[in-house]
This record gives sequence, C-alpha cells and structure tokens, in this order.
Amino acid sequence: MIHDFFVSLFSWYSIFPAAALCYAPMKNQLRLKHKPLIIRTLVLLTLAVTAMAFFEVFFSLDYNEVLPFLALVAYIYYHHCLTIPLYKSLSTFILAAAFMSFYCNTANGFDAWLHPTSTLNDFSLQAAVFQAVFSTIMVLLMLYPAGKYGSRLIDSFDLPRVYYASMPVWGIFLSFNLLISPRKYETLHVNLMQLAYWGSLTLFFALLCLLCVWFYYIVSGMMESAETQERNRIFEMQESTYNAQQHYMNETAKVRHDFKHTIATLDTLVSAGNLAAVRTYLDDYLAM
Repeated sequence: MIHDFFVSLFSWYSIFPAAALCYAPMKNQLRLKHKPLIIRTLVLLTLAVTAMAFFEVFFSLDYNEVLPFLALVAYIYYHHCLTIPLYKSLSTFILAAAFMSFYCNTANGFDAWLHPTSTLNDFSLQAAVFQAVFSTIMVLLMLYPAGKYGSRLIDSFDLPRVYYASMPVWGIFLSFNLLISPRKYETLHVNLMQLAYWGSLTLFFALLCLLCVWFYYIVSGMMESAETQERNRIFEMQESTYNAQQHYMNETAKVRHDFKHTIATLDTLVSAGNLAAVRTYLDDYLAM
C-alpha cells in the first residue's frame, strides 16, 4: 500500500510543473501578488495531490476517472486567480495540458521499456520518478519563452475568435496523447510499434512546438498591423487638426488685414474732415 501510495503521489506530481506552465504567461494578469499566490497554490496542490493519491490507492479509484474532475476544479481555481477573459485562460490551460500529456506519455514509454509485460495501471515507481523529473526539466526550459512571449500575447492581443480557434487545435494534441497511451506495454514490443510510438510522439511534439511559434508570429504580425493602423489613424487626426488650425490662422490673418485696411480708410476720411464720406463708408461696410 505504501509503495502504491508513493507511486501515485509521484504520478500526480506533474500537476506542479503544469501549474507553473499555466501561470507563466499570466504573470501580469494575476489578481494576487506573486508570493501569496504561489504559497496558496502550492498548499492547495499539495493537499489535492495527497488526497488524489490516497483515494486512488485506498479506494481503488482509477487515475483516468479522477483526472477529469481534478482538471475541472484546477481550471476553475486557475481562472479565478486571473483578471483575463475565459477564452484566454482556457486556451492557455488546454495548451499546457497538451504539453504535459507528451511528458506523461514519455514516462509511459519509459515504463514500457523497463517492464515490457506490465500495464499502464501498474505504473512503476521508477517511471513515476522519471515522469516527475522529466516534466520538471521540460517545464523549466519552457518557462522563459512562455513568460516572455506568451505574456506579450496575453497582455496585448485581445481577439476572442483567435483564442477560440486555437482551443480545438491544442485539443487535438491532447486527444492524441490520450489515445496513444499504451494500456498494455507488450503491444509496444510487437513488430515496429516501439518505433511508431516514439516516432509519432516526437513528431507531434515537434509539430506542437512549431505551431506555437507560428501562432506567436502570426499574432505578432496582427498586433503590429493593428498598431501601425492606429499610428496612421493618429497621424491622420493630427494632420486634420493641423490643417484646421492653419485654415483658422489664415482666416484670422485675412480678417485682421481687412480690419486694418478699414481703420486706415476711416482715419484718412476723418483726417480730411469728410464726415459724410465716413458715414457712407460705414453704411456700406455694415451692409456687407
């Protein structure tokens, strides 16, 4: 029982690096300060992992039966910690789950190599430790690009249909890993199944990475285009304001010139003592 408990505990450990991967792009969108949020999340995840391992071992709950429930609760908590709309948090959550599923399947393949006659339900302690270490290393490698480039998209790009369109794409990779998980390890040792398993796993992982890079550059191009359009709009507004001010100044100068000419004419007439002409000039001016 104790051995099984530790196997389950290490199996569930991947939730910790998964949480780090989810929060990395959201570093500027957190409701709480970083330190309180990290402490609270670590405590809750530790309790959740311990509880899941306990129920899995002592109540014979299947890992795949517990995982959807835990994922739903984890996402609700995750979204509650953020200040962004649902479509951004859900897209990021599914993408992180897709990446983590590759790391879990890598551990499954490692377990199948160690114990060719075993099954997925008899996940070994060695494979569980390998999964914990491997997923931690991979997530640490991803934290910098996720925090730098991912946060730029989350902070600056706000087009709901693009995020909604990305969800089924990430979901395809997640579904692929759920379907490819070997239930019986002996199947991987038949003919070229081992090569097909690792080849497809590597290919799809590389494809997911390429899609993330492609998605970033496409969205960055959209943002730069929008910024250029906004700058052009501001320039057009400034140009329109400048032209209006220039027109006003020209009209003002013209009025001042006409008024000055009028005063000069009146001065000449008054100096000549021709008041009748002054009267006539004023009547004509007022009649204009």
